[in-house]
Amino acid sequence: MTVEKFNLPKKVLKGWQEILNLVVSMAHTRAALIMHLENDYLETFLASENKGNPYNVGEASYFFNSGLYCERVIEKQSMLLVANARKSVEWEHNPDMKLGMVSYLGFPIRLPDGKPFGTICLLDDKENAFSPDIINFMKQMRNLVENNLLVEEQIYVERDLLRKLRNSERKYKLIAENTLDIISTVNLKGELTYISPSIQKHTGYTPAEYVKLPVTKMFTQASCKLLEKYFTKVREDVAQGKKVGTFQEELRGICKDGSVDCVEMVLSGIHNNVEGEPIELVGVTRDVTERRKLEDKVFHLAMHDALTDLPNMRFANEFLGQAIQKAVKHGTKIGIMFIDLNRFKPINDTYGHRTGDLLLGHAAEMIKAVLPADAIAARIGGDEFLVIASNINCKDEVARLAEKIIKNLVNPFLYKKEKIVVGASLGIAMYPDDGRQAADLIDLADDAMYNAKKCGDDKYMFVS
Repeated sequence: MTVEKFNLPKKVLKGWQEILNLVVSMAHTRAALIMHLENDYLETFLASENKGNPYNVGEASYFFNSGLYCERVIEKQSMLLVANARKSVEWEHNPDMKLGMVSYLGFPIRLPDGKPFGTICLLDDKENAFSPDIINFMKQMRNLVENNLLVEEQIYVERDLLRKLRNSERKYKLIAENTLDIISTVNLKGELTYISPSIQKHTGYTPAEYVKLPVTKMFTQASCKLLEKYFTKVREDVAQGKKVGTFQEELRGICKDGSVDCVEMVLSGIHNNVEGEPIELVGVTRDVTERRKLEDKVFHLAMHDALTDLPNMRFANEFLGQAIQKAVKHGTKIGIMFIDLNRFKPINDTYGHRTGDLLLGHAAEMIKAVLPADAIAARIGGDEFLVIASNINCKDEVARLAEKIIKNLVNPFLYKKEKIVVGASLGIAMYPDDGRQAADLIDLADDAMYNAKKCGDDKYMFVS
């Protein structure tokens, strides 16, 4: 099945584009691409929009014996990591090398029938072995793209089937009552006139129960607004003698037990064959809860530290930016704490990296344990953490929080019956007292932390 047949929605392509832009920023590389193989040519299907990306959407190269990194990935149908292509003669004729791309990380993307779609990949102009976090994130992104392709193929197949069968009521009913997806018909007023038996598996309601429900019991408020907007347009189109357009949206469906599932609904108009007037609407609804969970997992990985599961620097920057906006609106303060663990390096060298990782996890839990509701803790690298406490009225609140954090961090970490004490030094910057820009406040807190270290272990200092 070709990409054209999928008729990929704009929101899917937009999601893929956002993912490429995100990962190229996370990995600090020159390019992130989704490549598509069709008719013996490998085409740049989507490209990250960062400055300096030498690849343009729509560019294509003859695939076979091209020497491209992606050719190897597609042929082997496995991940490829090249840290420095200059160190191997096998890549000397690679066209990517002519663009200066000496490092590469790529995963194959398969169509639902198992045939190759192409690749998702990162390229860089410097040696890059790519961290385990980036490799895992790219793998999750590949899974998300393949899941999107599967869903869109199934929607296409079922819509095509319904189109072919809509003039045969007996065959249509046979298909509708035996498909796992939810098939429905809706009149031009937006009233449900038929729902397939599969509704019971998805929602717990029998078809007879479901058709009697008001739409507010079927979907959440936000989803109801999307449907109402569509049916308002349907009524306008009917009044003006126009063909009814297609509705395709992700909605939140309410089950009989009160739980909420994520579904994708497609509604298409059935028109009179003679006059071309709309008769009714036919819908295909698919449960995409698992796909949404996968997407959420991908973005969680992008915004959290893999070792401690704390928010990462990207998350912290966004949180601080939003906190500043709220502080401006409500006239409150923000405390920014830069935390550096004491004695971590000698402990790590003595007991090993595995113990060091466990100690970092312990420190993360100790910090989180004392945070108020309007504060977050983030791991920003190595043994450094950042705490952002919003909705603060005065410095004293932040000082008390700093004391609690230090007290918790000096609690011994028990390793093989041996007590290991680490402790921490804290530097604190206050918004708006010390600055109004997020980056400046973090830098000031970092400087204050070094001043605290000069005063001895387990101290905190405000910006002076």
